[in-house]
Amino acid sequence: GGPLQEDGGCIRNRGVLTLSSLTLESCIARNGGGLAILDSAEAVLTNVTISGNAASAQGGGIFADSDASLTVQNCT
Repeated sequence: GGPLQEDGGCIRNRGVLTLSSLTLESCIARNGGGLAILDSAEAVLTNVTISGNAASAQGGGIFADSDASLTVQNCT
C-alpha cells in the first residue's frame, strides 16, 4: 500500500533489473502498479508473483514503455 506513485508502485526501473523468487504485491501507481519498466530499460523476471496491485491508467501488474525489454519466466 501507500501513496499513489506516478509510475511503478512497487518498483520503477530505468536501467537493467533482474528479479527472482519474490512477490510484488499491494502497490498502486498511475502506470505499473507492481512494476514500471521505463524508457529503454530492461527487466528479467523469474519465479516472481505479481498480485493485488492496481493502476489508475495502465498496467495494474506491469507497465512497459514501447522501447523497454521484458522477459518473464515461470511467473504468476
